[in-house]
Amino acid sequence: MTLFNRYMAVDWSATNSPKRGKDSIWVSGCSGTYNIPPFNITTRSETISVIKDHITATLESNERLLIGFDFAFGYPAQTARTLGGENWADVWRTIHELVKDDPKNRSNRFHVADEFNKRIGQAEGPFWGHPHQHSYKNLSPKKPKQDYELPKEYRLIEKRAAGAKSVWQLAYNGAVGSQTLLGIAALETLRRDPDVGKHIAIWPFQTCFAEDLNKSVVFAEIYPSSHEGWKDMPHDIPDAQQVAKVCQDFKNWDNNGLLASKMRPENLSEAEERDVLNEEGWIIGRP
Repeated sequence: MTLFNRYMAVDWSATNSPKRGKDSIWVSGCSGTYNIPPFNITTRSETISVIKDHITATLESNERLLIGFDFAFGYPAQTARTLGGENWADVWRTIHELVKDDPKNRSNRFHVADEFNKRIGQAEGPFWGHPHQHSYKNLSPKKPKQDYELPKEYRLIEKRAAGAKSVWQLAYNGAVGSQTLLGIAALETLRRDPDVGKHIAIWPFQTCFAEDLNKSVVFAEIYPSSHEGWKDMPHDIPDAQQVAKVCQDFKNWDNNGLLASKMRPENLSEAEERDVLNEEGWIIGRP
C-alpha cells in the first residue's frame, strides 16, 4: 500500500512580473492513473489557486497528495529566537504578516528582508543582495564581510547538499532567498485557507519526518536538480524537466516502498534532529 495517491512538484519563481519559459513557475503532477506533463504558470497567485484546486480534488476523491516545492521551508537554527519566536511556525507567521505579493508578481521582499535584518540586529545581514538601483538601510547589496554567530549562514541540509545556496542570499546567480520568502508566505496562505488548510501538513515539522502522515496533503521541500536523470525527461526547458522527474521519483519511491525512508534523514545527532524538526527543515530524498 502506498503512502499517497497523487504527486506534484512546483518549480517556484521570485520574478517581479508575469513570466513564461525559463526561470518562471513550472508545475507537474502524476498518480497511478494519470500524468500531468509540465505546464507553465505566469504568476504566484495563479499557482496557489491551481494548487488549491488540486488539493480540493484530492479531498473530494478521498485520496492523498504529496506536493514538493523548490524553496527552503526553514532558516538556520536560532533564527526564530532572534526574531522573538520559538520555531518554524513563528517564522512562517511573521513572513506571512510582512510579505505583500500582488497578482502581477510585484512584491516587497527586499523591504521585508531589510526589516528582518533590523529585528535580528546584525550589521549588514544576515539577509543580503538586492537590485543595484535600490538601497536599504539594513540590507547590504553584498554578502556581509563579518562572520556572525546567530543566526548561522547555512542550515544543516545546505551543508550536506552539494551546491546548495544560503537562504540569506536574495539576489544574483543561484539565489534562493527571495523564492523562500515569497514561497513561505504563499504556503502560509494555504495553511490558513478555511477550505483546505486543516488538511495540510508541512514536512518534516508537522509529520516528524515520516512518523505522522495522517493529513491528506503534505507539503515538502525539494531540490529538483539533485534528482538523477532529470536531463533525460522529454522537455526543452530544464525547470520543466526537473519537476517532471521529481513527480516520477515520488511515484516510483512510493510504489517501491521507499518513500518513507526518503523522508527520514540519515545520521543526525539528537541535537541536529531537534533543530531540523523545530526550525530548519530538510530536503526530501536527501540523506
